[in-house]
Amino acid sequence: MKKQENNIRHLQATLSGIIAGAQQHYMHATINKHRGFNKLSDRMMHENAKEMAEAARFIHRIIDLGGIPDVQFEKWPVHMNIEEQLKVEYQEQLMALQVLNKIIASIEDDNVTKQIFQDYIADEAGHTQWLKQQLDLIESIGLKNYLSNQI
Repeated sequence: MKKQENNIRHLQATLSGIIAGAQQHYMHATINKHRGFNKLSDRMMHENAKEMAEAARFIHRIIDLGGIPDVQFEKWPVHMNIEEQLKVEYQEQLMALQVLNKIIASIEDDNVTKQIFQDYIADEAGHTQWLKQQLDLIESIGLKNYLSNQI
């Protein structure tokens, strides 16, 4: 029972982060679309949709384990500067990956919950790699050239 409670606690905490991340993606997508950077906006809206789908998986698993989904809304920063958006999110992702790996290591006797976390961390690792690529592009070709490709 204690292990199940710990798993529910990890699911709840991660769910709150997922929803906060989805909100951040939505805000940045809206800002970037308004400024004419449609490609970047579309990618961020795609990330928002993926985060919300992950949130649904976490909610269902919490219910399956007998818990009640309880989202503690977290305030994440919203940035107008695109390079700052990418840099801050990249740093957030790196920290989140460390936490998620610790959570996975702590899950015992619950292969379903462990698989949900493993799937989520794989997706987050892919997004982290994409963020790093964008930052490398900005460094390589300059922000103005990068932004001209995001129209």
